[in-house]
Amino acid sequence: MLALPSSKASNDFVLDALPYIDDAEYDESHRKFALSMVEEEQKRYPMTKDYLKKFPKPNYGKFLTPLLEDEFKRISEGKAMPEFDMSRYMVPVPSTTADRQTWVNAIGNCDAQIENMRLKKLNLELMQTHGGPALVKCNKVLKTLADKEEQTVFKLRSQLFETHSRRKRRQEDVRSQLLHMGSQWIVLVNKNIKLDDAIQNMEAELKATAKRIKIEYNVDPDSIMV
Repeated sequence: MLALPSSKASNDFVLDALPYIDDAEYDESHRKFALSMVEEEQKRYPMTKDYLKKFPKPNYGKFLTPLLEDEFKRISEGKAMPEFDMSRYMVPVPSTTADRQTWVNAIGNCDAQIENMRLKKLNLELMQTHGGPALVKCNKVLKTLADKEEQTVFKLRSQLFETHSRRKRRQEDVRSQLLHMGSQWIVLVNKNIKLDDAIQNMEAELKATAKRIKIEYNVDPDSIMV
């Protein structure tokens, strides 16, 4: 396959897979055909040393957490995984076996450890019994809230669309009025120009007539009241 032309107006091309021919009877004609496809692609695709320079640099550490970084560092250094700390679950034997109080304290520690394990076991049993339904109910509540927010967003978008539409209609009405007033202004200006030309022609005729009959023409047009 060849380089696919981009949908943009530029001369960019999307580099597709290299030519591949799967034929049991592969011969020299197939090789020449593949080479011709490669040459055609080279003509269409601009040659550049760094064809990735227009793309942003990948952020390889985007999803890294401190725990993952420490783990990768441990693996790169060839260190073994640390063993689980079981000291909190151990019941140490008293160092002095002849002391009664030491044994009493050790037994109390053992009882506390057992009670702690019993409480954890109870919590796990409760979670196993009621955790699923509780999570389902929580998801339903979250879905209800999400649907409510989506309805609110839809309502706000509808109001925003109506506001823009109303403003657009108002602007179009004002535009029509301005165009109408502009056309009226042009008509009135043309009328004024024609009236001014007519007045000047009449004045010229009056002056010519007054000169012909030998009378003085001293009428001020601005003093004439219409």
